Amino acid sequence: MVFYAYALALRRGEIFRTKITDLDLPGNKVGIWTRKRKDGTWEYDWIPIPPELKKAITWWLENRPAKDHENLFYCLEDKPHVGINLGEQFVERKNFMNRLCKKAGLNHSGFMA
Repeated sequence: MVFYAYALALRRGEIFRTKITDLDLPGNKVGIWTRKRKDGTWEYDWIPIPPELKKAITWWLENRPAKDHENLFYCLEDKPHVGINLGEQFVERKNFMNRLCKKAGLNHSGFMA
């Protein structure tokens, strides 16, 4: 999920809303609903997928536990700190980057706080 966000410069809501049907892997692109507009209206944008990310997405689709889930990313943890139930679509990731940065010995970056 972090690589996906980094490679495509997406906001967390855009990441969490990505559905399998938004992926066009043969066309090397993903469709994203975004409000990155002056007036804040919703618009669907096609964003190119870099080759390294395409490999990672392909691996994830082949290896994720619930292959029939409509969302690209969904909760894999049954722990209260993630802020969502096991198997559900993310709406937030409580302390996600705090935990990753702590494990890596880095200061918190603010992303997905």
